[in-house]
Amino acid sequence: MKITIKTLASTTKTFELEPTDLVLKVRLLISEWLRVSCHRNSLRLHHLGDGMDNNRTFESYGILDDTTITVSLSCNAISFHDYAY
Repeated sequence: MKITIKTLASTTKTFELEPTDLVLKVRLLISEWLRVSCHRNSLRLHHLGDGMDNNRTFESYGILDDTTITVSLSCNAISFHDYAY
């Protein structure tokens, strides 16, 4: 199924997922896409206004194909950058 992730800046990306995939898997994919860490609560996913738990599946939330999920970053999100020393 295709799930669209939307940032608060209205940037979007669509991911191909299975209904049995854990929310944690998507958080990891989003952290690679946005190039930020996903430790603790630095990357939050919201569906219908509620936060999403890492250990639940998309089907447990009743999420179907072509659903949009909002992602927000907290102030402690750490960007990944390539530094030359």
